[in-house]
Amino acid sequence: MKYTAEITIDEDLYDILKPEIQSRNRTTEKITKDSKKTKITIISEDSTALRASLNSITKLCTAYEKMKDL
Repeated sequence: MKYTAEITIDEDLYDILKPEIQSRNRTTEKITKDSKKTKITIISEDSTALRASLNSITKLCTAYEKMKDL
């Protein structure tokens, strides 16, 4: 079974997230930007791989939010 998730972030985080977006054995990740939005698409072969990718991306977003407030 294949899983697909799309994340849209209402800020331009493309340059921050781009180095961390990569394809792995069971997951393909793509990042695009559109004016002030960043879109990440994840395609995984199983739910465990999807969850791992989502966790990785949300941790980066959390770190950005914390640093932005300093």
